[in-house]
Amino acid sequence: MRRLPRIARTVGVTGVVIALVAWGGFRLYLQSGHARGMAAAQLTDMLGLPVEVESLSVGTVTSSVRFRVVAPPADGGAPIEIARVAEATADISIADVIARRATPSEITLRGLELTLLIDRDGRLLTRLPQALGSTTAAAFAVRVQESRLTIHQEGRPDFILGGVGLHVSLSAGRYTVVGDIHDAAWGPWDVHGDFDRASGAGTLILTTADGSLVPDLLRSIPYVTPATWEAVVPNGKSAARVTLSLKDGGPVRYDVELKPAAAALTLPDLNVALTNVIGTIHIHDARVDLTDCQATLADGTITVNGELDFKPQPDILKFNVHASNVDVRRLPAEWSLPHGIEGRLRGRADVTLKVFEKGRVETQGTGRGTVVGAKLGGVPAEITLNLHTESNRLLFHSE
Repeated sequence: MRRLPRIARTVGVTGVVIALVAWGGFRLYLQSGHARGMAAAQLTDMLGLPVEVESLSVGTVTSSVRFRVVAPPADGGAPIEIARVAEATADISIADVIARRATPSEITLRGLELTLLIDRDGRLLTRLPQALGSTTAAAFAVRVQESRLTIHQEGRPDFILGGVGLHVSLSAGRYTVVGDIHDAAWGPWDVHGDFDRASGAGTLILTTADGSLVPDLLRSIPYVTPATWEAVVPNGKSAARVTLSLKDGGPVRYDVELKPAAAALTLPDLNVALTNVIGTIHIHDARVDLTDCQATLADGTITVNGELDFKPQPDILKFNVHASNVDVRRLPAEWSLPHGIEGRLRGRADVTLKVFEKGRVETQGTGRGTVVGAKLGGVPAEITLNLHTESNRLLFHSE
């Protein structure tokens, strides 16, 4: 009878050893190619695109995986990587895997790199993963950390946005997006969005109080007509609100509102370079609206309102300009003011430009102004300037 406790202890220790060996073997299995293949199959089913799992770790409470998403090959070519995740962590345990309940309620994606391809006309060529449409969960959440978005669009520089952190949650049939962006080039942004789960329709809004207006960056923005940044060239800092809308499977619509903070603004078609610009620049539907854009020009003040329409052909650019205390000696030579005039200009002008595809410009303009403290050849004079169009050029003549 004395042997029974010893036998029991031996059996117990042996059982523990067997359990540990079994546990280790199971953990090794979960890290095997077969297990990665099973995980890839499930992720492929969830996302609707091929997934390649590079590493897998399943724990007692959570699990993590490193994987990439590829677009199916076209014309027999190699698959194109559209997303790579350095680490995806989900609330799935080993018990969930054994019981085949491996459907997470929350996923954290760290180091997501998403790459999209858009054609010259703004059509998305990349097939996107479905919005976890295969999951039947009524509530779901995804956290995106330390991530980057790259968009290749034909005819313009790559658009790259780094430092992306988002929280996407599903509730009552709608996805809610909240987060922020800290990109070294673009500056800090807040992100809010709301999308319908069934139709995909919704709105994404990005706002900043201190965004960067750098010409090379602006030219990379998708969907905005490239001609926009040829007619209006801001440079500096600005508060901004960017709204992207998707409805009924149609194209993405954009609405950009800029409120420059003493930035520079060049209007090449008017041969004008403004500084200390404040006001509102509204970019939407292939249009640019300039509202009460006040700035410094030739040591004076100028206010510009404008409607720049890039929808028709040719482009039609309309400007309404008010000038006050402008030093006529420092105005652009292209304006062809009468030679030898001195003084300060006060007046207004209306100018319309038609810009054709091959760069040809038709110009129309009228205006009238008074030169305060005028001198002509150093002799005091009373001078009124009239703006008119001659041989497709804007010219001033004096009265």
